[in-house]
Amino acid sequence: MAKIFKKAINDAKEYYITKLVNAGFFMNHSVLSTYTLSELKKEYTNLIEKGRR
Repeated sequence: MAKIFKKAINDAKEYYITKLVNAGFFMNHSVLSTYTLSELKKEYTNLIEKGRR
């Protein structure tokens, strides 16, 4: 069960990292890989979601 949760978290992190890099907000994938999932969600919300308004 722990492996499933770990994979889910890693997949979610990769999703947010890819979105942020592709949007041009970050150039370095390795910097974002040190962020927690919560930090990535916050960055995504602040930069992408709020930027659409």
